[in-house]
Amino acid sequence: MSDIGSKIPRITMRVSIMTVFLALVLGSFAVVLLYMEYKNRSIIKNLSHSMIKEKRNDLNGDVESFFDTAQKLVVTGATLFSSAEQIAVQNEQMRAYMLSVVQNYPNVALLYIAIENGEFILAGNLSLVNQDAFPSKISNPLPKGAAYQWEVRKNSKGRPEEIYYYFDKDLNELGTKTEYPRDIYDPRERPWYKGAIKKKALYWTDVYTFFESKNPGISVAKPLYDSNGKVLGAIGADLSFELLSQFFLKQKISKNGKPFILDEHGNVLIPTKGHKRFSTIPKEIVTKAYQIYQKNKTSDFLFKVNGTKYLCTIEPFPLKAEDKWLMAIIVPQADFFSALEAMQRSVIFMVIAILIIAILTVTYLSKRLSNPIVSLAQEVDKVRQLDFSSKERIPSRIKEIFLMDESVALMRSAMHSFTCYVPKEIVQGLFSQNKEIKLGGEKCELTVLFSDIEGFTSIAEERATEELMPLLAEYLDSISKIILESHGTIDKYIGDSVMAFWGAPTPLPNHIEVAAQAVLSCKAFVRDFNGRCKEKNLSPFKTRFGINTGTAIVGNVGTPERMNYTLIGDMVNTASRLQTKNKDYGTTILISNDVLQKLGDKFLTRPIDVVTVRGRTEETSLYELVAMKEGPDELRPTAEEIDLCARFSKAYEAIKADRKDEAKKLFAELAKDFPDDRPTQIYLERLP
Repeated sequence: MSDIGSKIPRITMRVSIMTVFLALVLGSFAVVLLYMEYKNRSIIKNLSHSMIKEKRNDLNGDVESFFDTAQKLVVTGATLFSSAEQIAVQNEQMRAYMLSVVQNYPNVALLYIAIENGEFILAGNLSLVNQDAFPSKISNPLPKGAAYQWEVRKNSKGRPEEIYYYFDKDLNELGTKTEYPRDIYDPRERPWYKGAIKKKALYWTDVYTFFESKNPGISVAKPLYDSNGKVLGAIGADLSFELLSQFFLKQKISKNGKPFILDEHGNVLIPTKGHKRFSTIPKEIVTKAYQIYQKNKTSDFLFKVNGTKYLCTIEPFPLKAEDKWLMAIIVPQADFFSALEAMQRSVIFMVIAILIIAILTVTYLSKRLSNPIVSLAQEVDKVRQLDFSSKERIPSRIKEIFLMDESVALMRSAMHSFTCYVPKEIVQGLFSQNKEIKLGGEKCELTVLFSDIEGFTSIAEERATEELMPLLAEYLDSISKIILESHGTIDKYIGDSVMAFWGAPTPLPNHIEVAAQAVLSCKAFVRDFNGRCKEKNLSPFKTRFGINTGTAIVGNVGTPERMNYTLIGDMVNTASRLQTKNKDYGTTILISNDVLQKLGDKFLTRPIDVVTVRGRTEETSLYELVAMKEGPDELRPTAEEIDLCARFSKAYEAIKADRKDEAKKLFAELAKDFPDDRPTQIYLERLP
């Protein structure tokens, strides 16, 4: 043994086992825990953003629908009433439309029309405006069952007059009321009217205080024109903050999550102060979220306040009229992930408990395992020293230790017997030798070939063994000679299949061309061989070949007792798949695009298809190797092969250029001249 080895510090078997086991166990548990913590955090983070975005998108859709309804109804009204006659107070069609709107659209509390002369017409949902008495006298209740109101305001000879019509839920009229208020209401001075007339298009107001309810809100309005473009007035609808608050409070975000509308300073506009805005999300949480949004300009984020994590999304309000508003959704993270976090804590406690048990178990087992192994090591060392005096056996219930003890006993007996024939000095010399058998390989640029006889199993079943084996031997012998004479290396025979490669162990600069010529020679041999079989009324050996080129690992693979010089690499698998693909296309030799690019123009080829071969995700271009343009006569192409390849390539290019009609015509012409060409038939079947 070398002196270097004797100087390496040694530790006991028990310590080694405990060290390895504990390192593996502790390391594995640490990796698992860290990975689980990392993945859980990542999952929670991704899910948090995904869920809050989903809630935001749902709310955006509901909010847009809420506002879009009012907008569409106003636009529809502006379309319906486009003449002075149509917007007259006595127009039953106009009254029917406006009442039907407040009856069927709970988002719209009031729909009204202001005429250019100052008259004002209004339809209202009494339940949404919280009106249960006459405006002039609160103690005077409305007619029983009143649900909707039709109101007409006009100035007759400078005297304000208001006429109220009340209807039940089915729009049956219940009664009327005429009042003469002191205050003159001029709708032409209201923000919604001025804005619509000035803009000459659909107009959303800023926040302002409504005339009757004195509550804040916004309005949408559109000017009314006659066919000559004259302004007739404007139609509008109110959306009160009270109604918006009710709408927002109905949105189901989570157990404690809430949506808010903020102004440009972060103040909460909706829900209004009349509602419990901060029952589950304190005001300071909303303020903190707004500050983070202003600082980072991030719409979706996680933040923590007083140890509680919150998910938040803030973005401009989806209504274009209010560009300064912001819509915020704030949800405690625990609403979504409390169960997951609890499970994570349980798993951590469980892992720690298992870790403790594992450490105790490893300590006990290391002792049970190390003691007999140490004893066996001592016995082996005695044999190495040619000390055969010991007869000790190591009892153990562990099968491997029992077998080792049996082996040591046999080795001791055999070595003792061996020393009876050979002097001990020679045996000790053999022990002291330090010879090493090397395994391994190196990367090389190679060309690999796979060949296979189509339907060989059926051929073997049809022929007697004594008839088949000589033919197969002749076939394989001839194929092998062609490969070997072209400086190829035969890797293996797999039944009737052959695997060979060029470029190793002897480097071959033009290995691709050499391999291609060799395969064409094999094809020529098979053609002659099958001719002789036909003369004897024997089934032919229809052989398929696949060629690929690229980088592979070549070298000694196996064990020190048995080695094999072979190839390993993806390009090898691809060559095998190319050989198999011949069956689908009725071809003989298929090559890859890598082979085609390096062959140059010395060989006749044609494109076949682009496919994804089994075992690979990338697409592979298939080409058929037909003949060698210059070379031995048996390898050169026939006139028919030249014609077929040229015309087929032209049709194939038409397909690739998406000229399907042209391609179909070309393939149809090919099919007439070459009815047995399977690739032509395949493309005719593919083309519509």
